[in-house]
Amino acid sequence: MFSPLETVEHDMCKYGCYMYYEGDNTSICPNPKCKKNCYDNESKAFATVKQVSLAEQLALLMSCKTFRNQIQYKSSRHTVYQNNDSGLLKDVFDGELLRSSDDPINGCTNLHLAMYSDGFNPFKRGGVNMNIVMFVIMSLSLELRYKKENILVTSIIPGPKKPFDIHSFLHPIYQDLILLEKQGVVVDCSESIHFSATLEVVIGDIPGCAELCYHVGHMANFGCRLCNIKATSVTTNSRYFSQNTTGLVVERSKDTFVHPELTIGLKGVSHFVLLKRFHGAYYWGLDEMYLWGANLGPKLWTKYLELISQAMQDCQRNVHPNSTDGVFQDIHNKAGHFRSIDRIDFLMYVLPSTVVEALQLQKRDVIQKERKSRTSQMSEIKLRQMETAIDESCRAIVALSKACRLCQKYSLSMDEIDEIKRYIIRHCNGVIE
Repeated sequence: MFSPLETVEHDMCKYGCYMYYEGDNTSICPNPKCKKNCYDNESKAFATVKQVSLAEQLALLMSCKTFRNQIQYKSSRHTVYQNNDSGLLKDVFDGELLRSSDDPINGCTNLHLAMYSDGFNPFKRGGVNMNIVMFVIMSLSLELRYKKENILVTSIIPGPKKPFDIHSFLHPIYQDLILLEKQGVVVDCSESIHFSATLEVVIGDIPGCAELCYHVGHMANFGCRLCNIKATSVTTNSRYFSQNTTGLVVERSKDTFVHPELTIGLKGVSHFVLLKRFHGAYYWGLDEMYLWGANLGPKLWTKYLELISQAMQDCQRNVHPNSTDGVFQDIHNKAGHFRSIDRIDFLMYVLPSTVVEALQLQKRDVIQKERKSRTSQMSEIKLRQMETAIDESCRAIVALSKACRLCQKYSLSMDEIDEIKRYIIRHCNGVIE
């Protein structure tokens, strides 16, 4: 029998900068812009944060026989993949990393975990920033993995400001993860159950992952956490990573995170490096909603916003009976209600059709006007150069859309993964040219 889970209360900076965990002798906020005392004259903390032990939550689940039967998914998935002649990748266990992974403790059931960390604003108006930390049990099947009863929330960092040091809030979680992978936990219920758990991936948005791996951020000279390409500044607020560096592109190895150097964009050693399953730069994943929906989508539609919105609404009036049940939002008049999934639809369906058509029509009109004009300032050579540039831009846009569409598939072959890489390179080269 297990008693209800109990929360553990930790002292924290009243502005949400830092959490004072057990064994930490800090009493003043280390944020140089804050430096407020943690305690009042009566040694009482100005603010606290509550957390629920990851190990205890897993132990409570493992005490249930039904749950123990459900986590046999990995072995059955291996059998399915081995008998799959097509080589399609449908789940994380089809990948080489987890397919060949060994359990950390012999004779002990191991749970494979994924951690999600995301900041959010709970109010439409106001400066309150909160952060949720939760875990998904990858050992469950796809049908069960993301059900709310199987998702473990360990902490909601209350803010009100963005954490100055998120690792201080994650310290109890680190301790649980090290315990789970090195010793495991024994559950004494109807039978003695010994289990372990390993963290396979940490997922967040680009700034969030940068904090977790002590990367300087995507706006820095070495702004990619995956490789050592030095970015080129376009404007004050934009960078691009050139593809014209064949032979110089070096992916960040595991050792670069163990022994970080600020000169290549890493400013410290992350606690995740200490975990057994840490394998390098790709340990910090990126959710497709962040990549396609929240980052790339909004940057491609601004100029043709009204035109695109009208075309999308026209499409909505002629819905095919066999189409999906989604609807296009009015992105011109109701842009505030536009979700990440709507932006992904925009990238897949609107970008290669309406946007490309608009560019081609604009190109045609400009060329016709310039050729008819007696005071034209563009020579025939410049007109051809402009025509070539716009055509190349259209091909780059279509390539990006095709890459996005492939990424949304439920299963991928190795050929399709290579195809995604080719489309991304084609897009980058087209943008640079």
